[in-house]
Amino acid sequence: MTKESAYLAFPFALTRPTEHYPSQQAFHTTFRYAVGVRRSGESDAEALALRTAYEVDHPLIGVPAHGAPDAARPGARDAVRIATKVRQNPLVPHSWPESAEGLSARAIHAGVEESLERLGVDHVDLLWAHAEDRTVPLEETVGAFGELVAKGVARRVGAANHAAWRVERARSLARERRVEPWTALQLRHSLLQPRPLTPVAEAGHRMLTADDLDLARSEGLAVWSYTSLMWGSYVRADKPLPPTYDHPGTTRVRAVLDDVADELRATRNQVVLAWLMRQGIDPIVGASRAEQIEEALRRSTLAAGPKRSHKGAP
Repeated sequence: MTKESAYLAFPFALTRPTEHYPSQQAFHTTFRYAVGVRRSGESDAEALALRTAYEVDHPLIGVPAHGAPDAARPGARDAVRIATKVRQNPLVPHSWPESAEGLSARAIHAGVEESLERLGVDHVDLLWAHAEDRTVPLEETVGAFGELVAKGVARRVGAANHAAWRVERARSLARERRVEPWTALQLRHSLLQPRPLTPVAEAGHRMLTADDLDLARSEGLAVWSYTSLMWGSYVRADKPLPPTYDHPGTTRVRAVLDDVADELRATRNQVVLAWLMRQGIDPIVGASRAEQIEEALRRSTLAAGPKRSHKGAP
């Protein structure tokens, strides 16, 4: 696993005001929707994400193919929110996770500098700790993230695949050190759920839990979900669900999903994204083609519609 292929979704996010999050001023309210891409064999997924954004030419996107803001389009950089992460980049090629960079202060600063160079920008809007690193004191990790915010290199910081208690401990340390705390969580979540108490096969994935949501809601943290569309399994027969999803609940939920999609004249993917956003969760969408991004963007009217109740729905 390389830094560029670790996620389908990063490093850029689209933002727009919504009824639930109307403000465009506070960063914690602007990250409503994340879209990114990965292409097999692509050496720099960060540049590819920005290039695809430019090709789609959505009003909220304005970054050209080479990754730097387009001089012919003033304000292009300000029209997007860019996120990236540190922790998992292998220091030795093809040796992951053994040589993963970790979350030492040195690794964090080096990882961010490399990302900025690839992206052709001078700051990112959100920097993630991709996963825990318990070989490094949490105080060191928190301090390094705080330094980057203080320098203006990162506007916000967040934690992905961290236990809720670990996030709260980090936030407490940040308050003690008077540095910027983690204000966003990123965990795996979708409409379909694996069999209860069964570990998922994907290394490093951590499922969103009730404790995570409780922490987020009590502390005002943003919640992002990855694997939101299950690698295309909602709409593609050639993308079967993993064995951990083979249980009666999956069959019932998929039947309700089809009913709702038919009623709304929407795709299954659009319904799932709307369902997540109605809960205040910001879904991350992986895409390999521009039309997939456009499909995801068209789900906004579903999320704003009235709540519906269907027998068998979660």
